[in-house]
Amino acid sequence: NSLPASPNSSWASLERSRRTAPGSPSSRLAATTHGWSVPSLARSSSIGGVARADSGRVRGARPSECQTWRAAVATDWRNFGQVPTALRGDRQMVLKAVEQDGRAFAFASRKARGDRALVMEALRIGGGEVLAGATPQVRSDRDLVLEAVRMDGKALAGAYLVQLKEDKEIVLEAVRQDWRAVAHAASHLQADKDVALEAVRQDWRALQWLPEVVCADRDVMAEAVRQDAAAFRFAADSLRADPVLKREAHLNGRLIIGGHDKPSPRCHCGRFMT
Repeated sequence: NSLPASPNSSWASLERSRRTAPGSPSSRLAATTHGWSVPSLARSSSIGGVARADSGRVRGARPSECQTWRAAVATDWRNFGQVPTALRGDRQMVLKAVEQDGRAFAFASRKARGDRALVMEALRIGGGEVLAGATPQVRSDRDLVLEAVRMDGKALAGAYLVQLKEDKEIVLEAVRQDWRAVAHAASHLQADKDVALEAVRQDWRALQWLPEVVCADRDVMAEAVRQDAAAFRFAADSLRADPVLKREAHLNGRLIIGGHDKPSPRCHCGRFMT
């Protein structure tokens, strides 16, 4: 699911074809993208914005080109990275791409990425990853970001302003939707007990992103150890020999400390992922 590479030879061929006068040999060149034969773009030199919702075409582009590219994008969203600039504001094409992968929104035209209504529609279809592709102005809108994280906590990663990731209301909403959103919260909120408990209640693995001050909190660690004794490896030194937590870990299937009196070193690797 990696993103398409930056402009390659196929894209360069399309650009040469678009800029060449009609009738020349290179203007008749057809580019092939992910199994689709794409017609010459010699007449599609204008820069378009967002197509009207009731329109089946984009200004400056032939209807056949629109249909060909829409079909290509509907087949594989990565083709959207090869679409000429004049067509990247086509609403239908944008939504077909993000339906497959939210990251595709980053390839839309700037006007499309700055259209708040389109951004919200794309978020509903493609999930929180869409927000990272919007313009900085959209990603700086607190109300829009709050609405986005209520749909999908992963949208927190796309918030543009640091202040938004320092906003407890936004962070809590994001974490309620997806515990992994805590990874994108400001450090002082990762150390906040309310935020930490909200994340850990969903999945103890949230401990990998939480600071030691939270891992020294008995309530947080008890919640984590109740889910899996392996969480004990993240406990702060002050809790490593805590009899209540040791008993809880033992009841959950295993004792993962180095003996009854000497705790093993606390894990700082942060390597286990979701």
